[in-house]
Amino acid sequence: MLIFLGSTLPCLSNDVPPPPKIRLVGPDEVVIPAEAFTCSRRESPTNGALALDVPDAPPRMIKRENGEIELIAAHHNNIPFYSNDGRAFSRKDCRSILPSKQDFNPSHFADQDWITGLVTTNGKDVYALVHDEFHGPAYLSECAARLKPGQPYWAPICLSVNMVSFASHDGGNTFSPLSGELHTAASVPTTFSTSIDSIGIRDSSNVVSNPADGYYYFMARAMPFSPQTGGTCLFRTPNPFTQPWLAWDGDSFKTRMGSPYSDDKEHTGTCLPVIDNSYYVATISYNTKIRKFIAIARSNKRVIVAMVSADLIHWSTPVTLRTSVADNWWRPGQGDPDPDSFYSIIDLTSESRFYDVSGDTPYLYYVRWRTTSGKVLNHQRDIVRTAIEIAH
Repeated sequence: MLIFLGSTLPCLSNDVPPPPKIRLVGPDEVVIPAEAFTCSRRESPTNGALALDVPDAPPRMIKRENGEIELIAAHHNNIPFYSNDGRAFSRKDCRSILPSKQDFNPSHFADQDWITGLVTTNGKDVYALVHDEFHGPAYLSECAARLKPGQPYWAPICLSVNMVSFASHDGGNTFSPLSGELHTAASVPTTFSTSIDSIGIRDSSNVVSNPADGYYYFMARAMPFSPQTGGTCLFRTPNPFTQPWLAWDGDSFKTRMGSPYSDDKEHTGTCLPVIDNSYYVATISYNTKIRKFIAIARSNKRVIVAMVSADLIHWSTPVTLRTSVADNWWRPGQGDPDPDSFYSIIDLTSESRFYDVSGDTPYLYYVRWRTTSGKVLNHQRDIVRTAIEIAH
């Protein structure tokens, strides 16, 4: 899953809280080393490429009914890790809890799937927010012909990305798509064509509950493509299992961004971004210490930042946490730190079963690439964490 950042659009400025007093205090701890990812296999039947078993999405955790913690930070194979204490993680097998179907019909939103958000209140019934990518070059000769020499099929050519919904009723052992219109969490009112570069809603945050209204929220990046403005949009629902996600449109949450292939065209709208397109918001947490939401995002200025909000709509000025370089931006011999991405705020003492609430002891979990001899080792990625310090 590649992260693309674009040009800026001014953030909303009304009722903006002051900048947060947040910093990373370290040291970095490896939670799951690259050597633990041993389930790579060959894809089939479309292209025969290697389905890498590497962490390729933000680490998300849930506490299951039996108290066991399930962690997913997978590539589109979605193979989890488990732990009894949140510190030592291991796999039970190489079974996928949400296999990617590699469906060649772009209207099905079922090609390659990454779990990016999880919700459970009882440890048994689990909602999954899923980033789905359709890669035209893997299936269509018209799209493959547009690739430049050496470009992989997952390049941003004939790429359609959408957020979709799945559910599990066995504690996260197996997931199935929600039926009908509920399967589409967020899309854009534009159907796939072989002339597009990339369109859609992508790279969601985790799902967070709002204690002020009882709704569930997530953020996701809208790629700029008329009529959709590029930037980070906000979505909410009272119940992700049974009710659709509605987008903030600048006035209220009344816009349904359903499938453009649906017969119900009234439910195919656009969203108004609440954060500009120069940030990728990977994680949101409601923090009980400051009684605000904290978001951590990658900036296109080679740093990661923190910002806070009381309502998830109006966000503070970002505060730089540290230098951060994505794997595709890393420059050998320039003093860059090892590349990292895919962030999650997780407090293991949280009473929330899906760790959307943090208190005094949150950590920033993320994925870090290894490097050697001036090269990024794409197949060797560790899941790492570092402590976050929050002051009033």
